[in-house]
Amino acid sequence: MQVVAARILEIFGDPLCQPPGILHVTSVWRGQGGALPTLRIGPDTPKSETDRFVLGLARARCDAIVTTGRILRDEPGVRHRLPDALADWRARYRGLAAAPVSVVLTGRLDLDPSHPLLQEAARVLVVTTATRAPALQARVANDRIEVVGRADASLRDTLDFLQRERGLASICVEAGPSSTRSLYADPLRVDELMLSVFEGERMAPGVAGNAFADDKLLARQLDRVHTWREAGWTFERLLRRRGAGTVTTGRR
Repeated sequence: MQVVAARILEIFGDPLCQPPGILHVTSVWRGQGGALPTLRIGPDTPKSETDRFVLGLARARCDAIVTTGRILRDEPGVRHRLPDALADWRARYRGLAAAPVSVVLTGRLDLDPSHPLLQEAARVLVVTTATRAPALQARVANDRIEVVGRADASLRDTLDFLQRERGLASICVEAGPSSTRSLYADPLRVDELMLSVFEGERMAPGVAGNAFADDKLLARQLDRVHTWREAGWTFERLLRRRGAGTVTTGRR
């Protein structure tokens, strides 16, 4: 646990014991013109143990982790289980003994009930449209998995629902750029961004995906409060600038 706390201070210059609100965590490549294409997971994706640690830390800081059905389809091995050291840190420094709630946002009916994330998570919410909810209920629901139908099953609506109706104030967002791009539209719906940036000059074909934002957009909305570098990577923490959009609705 002390090793984890020391590592957090080394990378971020802060113990990160406070609830982050809406936290977006992602890995990108800094391309031309400051574009930030996300890194698609695959055999050619640049690897970093620090990047892996940052992802686990983001999960450990929050009450819930929101991902998408597309992520589950593209990453059949993805799981939300915390390493023991981060689970211990979460209990000691955040006072959260239970594992984060896993939330899967999907507009499709082909969610695989045998996916490891659905099989292993202690508690799962599947958020979908009201019309698709009954079919998904029959497909995946059990004692651990609850299906919720929403009139507007968007990422923004899901965050509002989790904070206002389920009392999950701190939420880690792990989704692709087509979903997360909406969070950076006015009004800004992100309180904190943990950004792992691969700084290599070249990228293997097919690894760089679409961009969720660029450096100029982030500079208008967020303050870069800490940067830490290691060979080939930069790890940045950015916080919502005062007055950028509306305040988070969840309890603090």
